[in-house]
Amino acid sequence: MTATAQPVTADPTASDPTPTERLLTGALLVAPLIYLAADSTYAARGWDDGAAGVLHVLGAIAYGFVVLRVATWLPRTSWLAAAVVLTGLVGMAGNVAYGFDTIHWSYGDTQLVDRTGVATLIKPLGLFFPLSIALAAWGLTRLRHRWQGALALVAAAVWLVAHIANIAALAVAVNVALVVAFGSLLWTASVRDTSETAPANSSANSSSTHPRLSAADTTSAQGVNYDPRHVRTTSRHITVRARRDSNPHPSDP
Repeated sequence: MTATAQPVTADPTASDPTPTERLLTGALLVAPLIYLAADSTYAARGWDDGAAGVLHVLGAIAYGFVVLRVATWLPRTSWLAAAVVLTGLVGMAGNVAYGFDTIHWSYGDTQLVDRTGVATLIKPLGLFFPLSIALAAWGLTRLRHRWQGALALVAAAVWLVAHIANIAALAVAVNVALVVAFGSLLWTASVRDTSETAPANSSANSSSTHPRLSAADTTSAQGVNYDPRHVRTTSRHITVRARRDSNPHPSDP
């Protein structure tokens, strides 16, 4: 029994990014650009502008996809990835709430941040947003995107100062930094997705394109020495033994 190895043929579409990967990767640039537009509108029209509040909500939602993108790049067993997802989704909820609070304020309503009681929930939820950016920045440094991670980490710290103290110009500068930090990852995201997909697909192809390497090679791979000549010899002995058993007296007719 001779096994003939066949060349491995790679699927040309297997290394292409999936629609989900394209969505998450695109958010790396779209999210900080929308948020830059929101804070630029705040700077031009004031913190009670309704249009800025709408952009604020959209940008906050888009950043939810950014943290998911970074989390999916980290190892599956990483606790940092879990922390990025947790803080990112909670922070997205709080940040969206702040955007809707601005829309309410534009209609003359009192801001939730100025109320007491249950309305104060918006404050701790909102703080999760810069925390998620800081953890995502840490994740980028672990992924060897060191200057992007360092820039995003500084931006996360300055974001708190700019938005708590309502310094519009500083908020705009923070968003410019985040556009550069996250947007530059677009040039490395496709390479990373391809390198993660190709090894798994290559191993799948190597097993599926060798149909003749079945039981013999499987047995050999499990540590059992497989010798086809031994199998044929054993089969011949069994056949002879069976004939003798069926006819114990060869001289009988």
